Amino acid sequence: FDQEDKALFLGSPHFISDFADATATEFRIYFKNNKIEKAELQDSCYVKFRTEHDKEKRNWIDSDYMELQFEDSKIRLCQAESNVISFFEQPANDKQDFMKNESTAEELLLFISNNNELEKIEMKQNVDGKYTFEPN
Repeated sequence: FDQEDKALFLGSPHFISDFADATATEFRIYFKNNKIEKAELQDSCYVKFRTEHDKEKRNWIDSDYMELQFEDSKIRLCQAESNVISFFEQPANDKQDFMKNESTAEELLLFISNNNELEKIEMKQNVDGKYTFEPN
C-alpha cells in the first residue's frame, strides 16, 4: 500500500469473492476511501465466475490483461484484453433458454448488476466462437 492508494501484489496472487475468483502473475489494486475501486491483473489472467446469485462458478475468462471495476465493494465491470478466451454457460429457467458460448476475441466486457448477476457480455475485435442455444 503506498501514497497513491495503490497496492501491488506479485507472485501469482489470488482474489476471491462471492461472484468471482481471479489469479494472475501481478495484481494492482487501487483504493478510494479505503475501499477497492479498481483491480488490474497482468499476465496469465484467469477469472472464474458465476452468472447468477447462488449458482456455481463454472464460467471463465483467460487473457493477458484484465481490469475489474468496483462499486460498493462489488465487481461491476470486467474488461479483458489481449488473447481473450472465454466460456459461458447459462442454464435454462422460466425466464431464459439454455445458452453456451466458447469464444475468443481481443476484448471482452462483462457488465455485472447490483445483485452480482451477469447483465451483459460484449466481445470486440477478431471475435470467433461456438454458440449453442436450446429453447425451453
